[in-house]
Amino acid sequence: MKSVWMLCCALLLAACGQEEVAKAETGQPAPPLLTLGPHDEVVLLPASAERPLILNFWSATCGMCIKELREIQDLQAAHPQAVDVLAVNIDGADSKTLQALATQRGLTLPLAADQMGVTAERYRVSGTPTNYLIGRDGRILEHKAGMLDAADLQRWFSAR
Repeated sequence: MKSVWMLCCALLLAACGQEEVAKAETGQPAPPLLTLGPHDEVVLLPASAERPLILNFWSATCGMCIKELREIQDLQAAHPQAVDVLAVNIDGADSKTLQALATQRGLTLPLAADQMGVTAERYRVSGTPTNYLIGRDGRILEHKAGMLDAADLQRWFSAR
């Protein structure tokens, strides 16, 4: 617990030491993440990506979020080379809670937690689910507040 607290403090100090970070806008570079993974590791956007990335913001109490995550997970399993996925929980969950949620909900896709709400603020998340499609060049291609429908998911999974 002490190491998690120290890591959170270090992340907070790093965030405070930066100049104002731009908010997420279509066509602009994706803002940096300030998230932790299920093993207390820092999770960042890839510096150079082989595939587009679906960045999904979700909440454990959002039934639509869980349904959408399972659909994304199934599509990624069927098309593993199409896109990468990162699902960011915005409930302030710690690593143990994130692991428990993944187990309870049957989620195997990459997860991270936005424990301090900084990433959700940068990405203008006002509700869940919220999704961003980030291109291989690191720029935001599309954004959708609300659940992705089947047509959106198919289109996003074919974005190269």
